Amino acid sequence: MLRVELLRRRLALRNFRRIADDIYVKFPFFHISRSEFYSKCLPLQRCGAGIVLGYPCEEFEARVIDPHPLKNSTAKYANLPLGHFGEIVFRRKNISKFIHTAMYGFFDQRGRIWCCGKIDRTVLWNGRKYFPYCIEPLFEHLWWVKCAKFGATRDKAGDTKLQITVYPRIGIGFFIGLFRKHFAKKLSAFAKTFRITSDLDRFSIKTSVCR
Repeated sequence: MLRVELLRRRLALRNFRRIADDIYVKFPFFHISRSEFYSKCLPLQRCGAGIVLGYPCEEFEARVIDPHPLKNSTAKYANLPLGHFGEIVFRRKNISKFIHTAMYGFFDQRGRIWCCGKIDRTVLWNGRKYFPYCIEPLFEHLWWVKCAKFGATRDKAGDTKLQITVYPRIGIGFFIGLFRKHFAKKLSAFAKTFRITSDLDRFSIKTSVCR
């Protein structure tokens, strides 16, 4: 059991790092300890909270602001209330201009920043926002899924449908390709276990490389 748990942790950390490292490269102003990630944040990620980035580094100031402020608003860079979704922006403390990340996120009660995905990849459907980094990591915890991509598509009638596309791990793609319908049904059943993914109605399995 211990080996299984260690493997799960390694996979969870790898999937976290895959997304978080890409963000860190472009916006290197976060930090969080491995122990805090495992004990406090990973359980929330597994429920669809998003990807925890951590705390702003000491020399930076980070805010979560309204991504669509009113024109000429004097509160353009005001922090949104705790738990509200907005664009993550940051600046060095000795510089007045903020840098925009074009990513949705929020502060939690401990001052950690969570990222929910790129604003232009967020799907507005039936009055609700669906964030890619809240949905994709859920499916990436399945043992056979290497990575997942969330988005919207249209059916033959032109109606918008929510879709998740998954890419199997190396070495089992051929096997899963043979039983594509079976695994698609498993994805559908898995999606129903979370409120945030219960509206997904299209499931695609690709055996190509995840990009």
